[in-house]
Amino acid sequence: MGILSDKEKRELLRFSRSRSLRNDFQQIEKNRRDLCIKSGPMTADDYIKFATATNAMIDHLRKPFIKIKGNNFKI
Repeated sequence: MGILSDKEKRELLRFSRSRSLRNDFQQIEKNRRDLCIKSGPMTADDYIKFATATNAMIDHLRKPFIKIKGNNFKI
């Protein structure tokens, strides 16, 4: 990585003052750590919890639930 420009330094300082951004990244780290500690493969419920938390963090609106028909699903 090269030397940061003054503009990049100001941007990093501005981001470092954002409490909500720090909280978001702490939550991401906690979720990553929890997934690494959990034994076994990720389940569909695990993925849905992850996707829901990620959407909430980036302010995406929830889409209406549409039931998927079938009995053989792979992630």
